[in-house]
Amino acid sequence: MFKLKFCGMAAALFAVVFCVGVSFGFPRQNGLKSVLDLSDMGPVGHPVAEPDTMLKHLSAKFGFQLTITKTPVPITRANLQQYDVVIFNQTSYAGTTLNADEQLAIHDYLLLDHGSWMGWHGAGATHASWKWYIDSMIGADFTNHGGVVKANMYTNFKQYATNDTFKIFFGNVPDTFSTSEEWYNLTPNPYNLPFLHMLQFVDESSYGSTAMGPHHPVTWCQILPGGGRTFYCSRGHVGTCFSEVTMDSTIWDALQWCGDTLKGSSVEPSENFLHSKGVEDFAKWNFSEPTRLNVYNLAGKLITSKSVRSLAEIQNALPFGCHVVRIMDGSGRTAQQMTVVR
Repeated sequence: MFKLKFCGMAAALFAVVFCVGVSFGFPRQNGLKSVLDLSDMGPVGHPVAEPDTMLKHLSAKFGFQLTITKTPVPITRANLQQYDVVIFNQTSYAGTTLNADEQLAIHDYLLLDHGSWMGWHGAGATHASWKWYIDSMIGADFTNHGGVVKANMYTNFKQYATNDTFKIFFGNVPDTFSTSEEWYNLTPNPYNLPFLHMLQFVDESSYGSTAMGPHHPVTWCQILPGGGRTFYCSRGHVGTCFSEVTMDSTIWDALQWCGDTLKGSSVEPSENFLHSKGVEDFAKWNFSEPTRLNVYNLAGKLITSKSVRSLAEIQNALPFGCHVVRIMDGSGRTAQQMTVVR
């Protein structure tokens, strides 16, 4: 479990920084003022200049300040608080480049400071050593991919187009379109995780795949406790995609959506029962009687089973990610069951 830690302001955040000033007179969008682009923190060869150019264009057009850094540098919670959104632009080695304190700074910025995060393609490919990032922040881990092929994509228009929280993603992108990409396969399938909201899918039949089944997510988001937000898109291997309207518009929609957070909210997040239902029943549980906690992954495999004597012990025993939790009473009966996200 992460412990709260307050980092002092570093003398300087970046070794190499590029700033795009705001002087074009365009109105702010949904409170979006300042964006940090952590660009290419790892020598993987994914296109970086193209998304940087896209972000510069969006900054100039819509009037938010953009700060781009090209080298792995110390990151503190105090410095991150300057930004409405932090972007991992092909940060394929962030899981090993960022030390424990820097990872904690990202964690606290998102969960405690109501910050927002965006990433694409390589940002979700090689971060397995940072378990919270994979299990809770993105929600799924990259497993493999084929070559670059053209395929059909479609949006989750029917479910979210009239939803006030998510409809911003469906005003500028066609319901169906075609594009070329190195299609990522992921584990678990984000579609099955209730705390993630699916925005775009690829039709596997359009490129002869059956790797992930009828629902192969490409783009999704989530709302964190307290109002912070995360957004991930697995597109981005082909540099020219960042000049396509479907990608440019999706990223701009995501920037607006991420910028519309509950900054300064008095709502304090719970690190251990994110988005869960029935937590109040746990709080009222009589732990004087024998109580057992069983935790299962979404495939139904038992991964934790232990005797617990308090709500705090339940919280401490929960792994990161999305799991099914059962509270067993002294007779072995399942008295409470819920899906819990941590």
